[in-house]
Amino acid sequence: MADYMFQPVLILDSRRTVTAGSTEALTAALNRGADLKIETLFRHDEHMDVHSPIKDTVREVSEFHETIVIDDRWSAGFMTLRQPAEVPFGFGSRPSLSLFLYNQDGSQSVARPFLDGGPITGQKGENPPNQYTEHTKMNYFSCFDEGTNAPSWNFAYAFDSFRYLVRDRYTELLHHDGEGNVLSGSLDALMDAYSTGTDLKAGITGLCDGMPGGQALKNEVFVHISYGYHYQESQLFVAETQPFVRTAPRIPLAYATDNWDYGWAIPHTDGKVSLLAYNPYSLKPFRKELRCAVRWFAAV
Repeated sequence: MADYMFQPVLILDSRRTVTAGSTEALTAALNRGADLKIETLFRHDEHMDVHSPIKDTVREVSEFHETIVIDDRWSAGFMTLRQPAEVPFGFGSRPSLSLFLYNQDGSQSVARPFLDGGPITGQKGENPPNQYTEHTKMNYFSCFDEGTNAPSWNFAYAFDSFRYLVRDRYTELLHHDGEGNVLSGSLDALMDAYSTGTDLKAGITGLCDGMPGGQALKNEVFVHISYGYHYQESQLFVAETQPFVRTAPRIPLAYATDNWDYGWAIPHTDGKVSLLAYNPYSLKPFRKELRCAVRWFAAV
């Protein structure tokens, strides 16, 4: 049972200094398709609401359904399903996605595409960093697109601690290039695991290539598979992923104007990847057909 539990592989203190484990161990685990959660520790009246009478120390454990490895040496995780909340009371005032990004060095970002059709009061572009003096543990690096439908912020909050937890339960069963040529493993092995109903995950290389402001760095996005279709006579497997963020490849990862979007992919074992994504500023969808190398993992 221990093999299926989350284990800490990296611990940072409030200065984002490594106190246990290593970033190399984290990146290696995520490169094997491991699941990621991050535990942070903070005071409610320092982080959530500086005017609150609540003085509790809070332990937050967040799930990062999407992970990414950049240039085989840098890793990060994205929260892809979160709504902003005003804990412990309920949800935040404006419904939106709350797309938090945590880099391996503890630097953080959030992009917030609003879902309520609210008024647009600003223009796209960089804004002065919001240095809220009341939040003494918050350090903003950069801010973008205030008043648009998709503002974003890059920052470091000095949590008392960060614990990066991984569940290293996946086995790579098939790796093919962008033309469907098998590089290792086999479709038969993947389908044998698929037929048991086990969890699947895809590592898609180059999904973020060409994003504005990015660098020419290898990028591999790891995302869970929600639905799969095995065409048995054609020997083709087609799957739909959970939603994910695409952002410009760089080290460290950060949000900026026009350098990110949000969507779903349908990878095929012949190398085709169909992308359906939304422009976060307009919430209008667009489609692309890509050719990507994919590594397929199963929890076996």
